[in-house]
Amino acid sequence: MGSATYRAASIVEDLRIVSITDLQLLELIAFERGAIVKCSRLDVAESRLIVGRPYSVITVSTSVSDPRRERFNIAHELGHLELHRRELVFPCDAGSINDWPSGGATQNLEQEANEFAAGLLLPEKLFAPLCREMDPSMEAVRELAEQFNVSLMATARRFVQFSHAPVAVVWTERRLIKWFQRNEPFEDLGLFVDVNSMVSDATVASRVFNGEYLPQTSDVVRASAWMMEGGFRDMPMREQCVAMPNYQGVLSLLWIEEEWTDEAEETDW
Repeated sequence: MGSATYRAASIVEDLRIVSITDLQLLELIAFERGAIVKCSRLDVAESRLIVGRPYSVITVSTSVSDPRRERFNIAHELGHLELHRRELVFPCDAGSINDWPSGGATQNLEQEANEFAAGLLLPEKLFAPLCREMDPSMEAVRELAEQFNVSLMATARRFVQFSHAPVAVVWTERRLIKWFQRNEPFEDLGLFVDVNSMVSDATVASRVFNGEYLPQTSDVVRASAWMMEGGFRDMPMREQCVAMPNYQGVLSLLWIEEEWTDEAEETDW
């Protein structure tokens, strides 16, 4: 558990949050941590933190129309307050909110705030048991996002962490692979997404950028469509995508079914 996630988990315990219902009282949680939340027009940023005494101010732009995105912005700014309070002002645009680390990469301030927000809104003690009961799919991620009232992107990343199956999530923006998150079973197969490369035409995500029909269910692709050299690149995997046109991006869930991993252990792919 990283320091940002650990801080979020500590707050969940300190405030005696024991249910999903408790997590919906986000403005009260922020107030308990020394921040007042308001909505106002912001010309560039989606949200902003101004650090002050006795209270800091978290402002969410009125241009943020998705309530789940709004909640994540609040938690993101609260993350800045908890982790980076030496800075006085944090204006955070859409790029900041969509900025997540890949694998074990070193995190910048915005990525730390995102990790904090995910840990606060989707705490392990409440979220992980539900993930372990579900097979990977975007339907499962959507169901959890609705249940916790959290953005799909944050929910997908936390789902990957706690899923029992080899699974990863990838964010592609303007056809460029920006980041990915994988769990240990996926990593054990030696599979590493080729970050900072252009998305392959062999992926389902590429169809979205080409304006083609996006299947509602998962489709089978070769691991090599997403992965760098090495590992089981020729093995099949499932890909299911969600288009996010407001951010010119595609969120892709990738997973490998149990029979394929069993076959991988017996076959030189």
